[in-house]
Parts: sequence; C-alpha cells; structure tokens
Amino acid sequence: MYSLLIKYLVHKISIFHMNRILQYFHKKELKIIFDIGSYKGDFIDCFKKKHKKAFFYSFEPHQDNFLYQKKKYKYIKNIKLFNYGLSDNKTKLNLKVNYLSNASTFSEFNKTAYYFKIRKLILGKSKVTISNQICNLNTLDNFVENNNTRVIDLLKLDVEGFELKVLKGAKKTLTMTKYIIIEITHSNIFQNYKKKEIHNFLTNNGFEKEKSFLFPIFNFEDRIYKNKSNFK
Repeated sequence: MYSLLIKYLVHKISIFHMNRILQYFHKKELKIIFDIGSYKGDFIDCFKKKHKKAFFYSFEPHQDNFLYQKKKYKYIKNIKLFNYGLSDNKTKLNLKVNYLSNASTFSEFNKTAYYFKIRKLILGKSKVTISNQICNLNTLDNFVENNNTRVIDLLKLDVEGFELKVLKGAKKTLTMTKYIIIEITHSNIFQNYKKKEIHNFLTNNGFEKEKSFLFPIFNFEDRIYKNKSNFK
C-alpha cells in the first residue's frame, strides 16, 4: 500500500513538472516531437493538449509500457510507437526494470550511492531492480535516415543515465533538431555518469542551454537546450 502511494504521488508531481515545461513551449510551433523514454505517454498527453497538430514519435523499450501505449493510442493517427531503445549503436541490452517502471534503465547502478540507498528506503523494497528484459536498441541517426525525417522541432530525452549514449548515436540528427529537453541527474546513482559530459557534448554540437526545471522532490532537473543554427 505504501509503495502504491509513492507511485501515485510521483505520477502527480511528474504531471505538475511537465506542465511547467509545457508553458515554456506554449507559443512555439511544434510539428514533429520525438519522445525517447516515453514510459506510458505522460509527456505526449501533456504536450498534445496544446500542440494538437503535432506528430509524435514515441520510443519505449519496456514491453508493458509499450503495450499500454499501444492500447491507449490505438485510434490516434498522429502518434507512432516504437518498442525499442536508442543508443550509440545497433545492439541488444539488458533493461533493468525498476519498481517505478518509468525509472527502468540500461545504465549500471552505483549500488553504494547514497541516493540508490534512499530510493530503496522510499520504495520499501530490498531491490530497486525487480526484473530484466533483453531489448533491441537502434541509433536515432539510423531511424531518421530510414524515415526521411528532415526536421525535429522537439527531442525529449528521459532515459535514466543513458542520455549521452543516445546523443552519440544522433550526431546527424542533432543538426536538424531545434529544441532538446533532457533529464540531468545530480546524484551518482549511475556508474560513469557525468552531467558535464552531456552539457559539453550538446554545446559542442551547436546547442545552448535555455532553461532549467528542477524536479520538486528528487535530485534531478530537466534542461532545455536550443539549437543555435537558424531554421527556415
């Protein structure tokens, strides 16, 4: 019962958090939106309220979450779903399924990290990972090339410590992307995770940080980066 309450509270706070981000894009025209790590479609639901004509591409490797979206968006033509993850190469990896399935990850946990221990304490669980799934991964560059995508108005990344891997597989895609929303973790919960590397990679590829939204209760933020190139 306690864990279900935690799930409910995190969901409600996440919706509040996403609505704050939505306000930043309220007056911007978004036609093509990529949601990488889309969970059950909360971000899509939030943004399609204001951007009704936008076309959404949803990438979610977790099988149960993908099937949930498939049922929810069955009759919605402007949302296209893909049941695989993204990385810097085409491969297969083990997805560590978290009790909070929106926190499932391809990254390796740092089990000695303070925040890892706190997460277990909050959930009241002896293990953060409750199961594993072998998932297919592709690169965003491969996807964009195969689908003849010309411009991405908004690329949202929430992949639990795997962000840099996704970005490294999207170097060509970044040149045609206007805005990026990316989750930045401030703890050392993931092995070899360095937020400075993510920032440097984006700035070296033509982006500048525009805005930051700190998540109300956890130790991370969502940053908005804007492509400095001029789009016609």
